[in-house]
Amino acid sequence: MVLLSVGLCLASSAAAQPARIDRITIVEAGLLEARKIDQVATPGTASGHTSVLDSVVFYESSRRVPARIGVQFGVRYRITGMPSGQEATVRTKWLVPAPGMRNPLTGVVTRVDEADETVTVGTDRLAGYKFSQAWEVVPGPWTLELWADDRKLGSVTFIVGND
Repeated sequence: MVLLSVGLCLASSAAAQPARIDRITIVEAGLLEARKIDQVATPGTASGHTSVLDSVVFYESSRRVPARIGVQFGVRYRITGMPSGQEATVRTKWLVPAPGMRNPLTGVVTRVDEADETVTVGTDRLAGYKFSQAWEVVPGPWTLELWADDRKLGSVTFIVGND
């Protein structure tokens, strides 16, 4: 599993005032291609890490995802709040259909793959998933939820299958 994460716009940090995220708007959703430039340890994910990406391109605006290794899908979302330029935290939660993903190395079954992301208010971010291993390819509805301060501010459901 590779949970995808990338900052799409950089902004300077605002001074001392705590950030407040008021809204998350889905700007784009579908199948994507991207170049992996780094990897970060991320507890709470099925593989234990997320990838830092560059050169992200959405090539198909679809909620239908082919069930095969190498496919990447997700959303570009906009963070609205105050003050603009201040860092905040967004929790991404991928709700995986039953029976979930069973990591053959650890035996752990994952039904919720989640990670906290540091974001910048007033910018766009990417939340996505790449099927890197056969055990990750679970057919059915995959729902991405975007949370801030214990509030669900956005969600998108993708249908993984071979239609």
